[in-house]
Amino acid sequence: MVALALRRLEYDNIYAYSYGSEGNVDSITSRKIATDLGIEWHFVEYTPKKWQDWYQSSERKEMDESLWIHSTLPLGDWPAVRELRQDGTMADDAIVTTGQTGGILSGDNIPSKFLKDSHFSEKMFQNWILETHYDRNEFDQSKVTNIRNRISATAENSGRPCREAVAYVHKWNLLERQTKHITTATQTFESEDVDWWLPLCDVEYVEFWTDTELDQRINQKVYFNYVDQLYQTMAEAEPPKQAKRTSSLSGRYLNYIKKFIKNSPIGSEARQIYKKEIRSLRSSYDGMNADPRVTLTVMDYDKFKTLHNGDIGLASYRARELLGDVKLQEDNWIPPIKMHNVQ
Repeated sequence: MVALALRRLEYDNIYAYSYGSEGNVDSITSRKIATDLGIEWHFVEYTPKKWQDWYQSSERKEMDESLWIHSTLPLGDWPAVRELRQDGTMADDAIVTTGQTGGILSGDNIPSKFLKDSHFSEKMFQNWILETHYDRNEFDQSKVTNIRNRISATAENSGRPCREAVAYVHKWNLLERQTKHITTATQTFESEDVDWWLPLCDVEYVEFWTDTELDQRINQKVYFNYVDQLYQTMAEAEPPKQAKRTSSLSGRYLNYIKKFIKNSPIGSEARQIYKKEIRSLRSSYDGMNADPRVTLTVMDYDKFKTLHNGDIGLASYRARELLGDVKLQEDNWIPPIKMHNVQ
């Protein structure tokens, strides 16, 4: 959307970049779009050794310690921006422009249960937020009441028809995730003295989607129709289809079963049992490091076994390190070669 809009406005001083392991899905798609639109494209390859050098660097440690406030810094973009700045590809007056927050506004991840149930109670609303946004961490159950109260205070959903509740779910997401986690990510650009712009957070764009009907946002219907038409006009080509990773037949059946249980009346209880009793430490470790673009491993499996407290989010362990509770790796440790390419 952003690249198409800039091209439509005949802005020519554009170049795009992507990063990660060679052949990753996002970079393949990014290069295709840049080629179709005639945009100069750069790729920064991430390898285990390079990631180790970046993560152990004094610059990363200083950035973490000085910039994190309410959210650990997402590090995905930082090494790429750092390298592009160092080799002169990214100019001093460059402005990094991303499409963050656009998906949530245009209808991405509208829960299907909101379209089926007749009423969405306050407890159902709280449960949805807990299961969707608090699922990466294990927290003291004695604090659940306080967390529920904070959720209700933010979005003020006291129970309403399900289709109306979507607005409150999105309100919570914008206030508690987008304005914290997403804006924290922009600080990694500032650490390299680069300006940034989030055009899909502009007031006009937000107000446009606020005025649309829910049916227009389901499955991002209006968004994709517009982007597809604009792409065909500007690029004179069909828009790329996102590649999908292959999975075994048994894996697909397992996903169907998981989805069925998740949406059942026992979904919440089953999720907690799975997290605590069934899922192995190995699968938790592998899942935590399975980023399709980046080798984000910051500790080895033995260290993970020692530190594991139920959390499966990498950010939670990084937060514990920033708080001085743990040390995730020894200074001479090099992560294993583990890439996530499309098969």
